[in-house]
Amino acid sequence: MLTYEAASLVWAILLCVLLNGLSIFKATKVQLCISWDIYKPMIFISMVSAALSIPMLLHDSITSHVCQSVMYQMVLCIGIGFSEEVLFRGVLFHGCLKIFSTHKHKLFLSCIVVSLVFGAFHIPWNQIDLSDTIQLAQIVGKIVQTGLCSILLCLVVYKTKSIVGASLLHALDDFIVMIIPFGILGQPVSTDYVVKGADGVSLSIFYTILIVIYIVPVIRGIKCYKRTLEPAYAPAQQKFFS
Repeated sequence: MLTYEAASLVWAILLCVLLNGLSIFKATKVQLCISWDIYKPMIFISMVSAALSIPMLLHDSITSHVCQSVMYQMVLCIGIGFSEEVLFRGVLFHGCLKIFSTHKHKLFLSCIVVSLVFGAFHIPWNQIDLSDTIQLAQIVGKIVQTGLCSILLCLVVYKTKSIVGASLLHALDDFIVMIIPFGILGQPVSTDYVVKGADGVSLSIFYTILIVIYIVPVIRGIKCYKRTLEPAYAPAQQKFFS
């Protein structure tokens, strides 16, 4: 399985280079600062979410291999951040920009398409029951919640013309959330984005709360995007999200 995943990543990188050139894998200090400015509220929200997990340290035992476990989570998050940004923002997003190149709102359309696909990517479709209303609510909630993060990452990549900043922010975001349960406590890594039974109701409510919270950072990110210099993809006078 890892062989197929590695081969897929290599092909995604090659396609990403064909679409954008090698410069998409480079980043200046200014580009990284712009990336941080657009996405930083999401990082702060993840930090608050991680802080809510601190009580777990009082009840559960810390793994005896905490350093190795934390390092593993760090490497894992960097790998996930890079591979997903290459695939979704490097290939799919720029592919959509080319498809919608003649459309007035190409950025808006590309962000929506990529964010919906990115959200759907996180759903275990082979394990869910579409006739279950609670599971459907979780699916919609997870797609929207993850999609809102994707919109900001799309803006980061579009603004900076690089996936470096987005990859680092994606990795940092995941690492902050995963460090306590999977890194410090050493729990098995799991991504139960859709669950059955009473827990499904709680998870649906959790997604709804996150969506409401995420709306403000997304609006702020769009405003922050508009404040900085227009990217090379379009004339400076062109207005997006208007």
